[in-house]
Amino acid sequence: MTDQTTQQSSQITVLLVQTQGDGALSGTFTFRSPNQANYPLNGTVDLQGNFSFMVQQSNGQLPLYFHGQVQQSGQDVFLHGGYCKSSTNSCSPDNGYFTVGPKF
Repeated sequence: MTDQTTQQSSQITVLLVQTQGDGALSGTFTFRSPNQANYPLNGTVDLQGNFSFMVQQSNGQLPLYFHGQVQQSGQDVFLHGGYCKSSTNSCSPDNGYFTVGPKF
């Protein structure tokens, strides 16, 4: 994950849980570096692979809103998109971008 406003990169892990036939997502978002921290996430994915989820942070910080597209490269499936700090489920503009997958 790269914050384009500060030029800082962070290593993240995203665990998504989805019930078959349901577009709701839940799970855990983990900052692996520079500091380790775990936060719950909730969101949705549609039939075209567009997803969004919110990560509730602690200490009164605005939630992180992630959005993008599920993509496939060979057998690997990954998430790619933008993010921002937002309580409105939208970004204008994105603060940065991220990619999450088995080889990232």
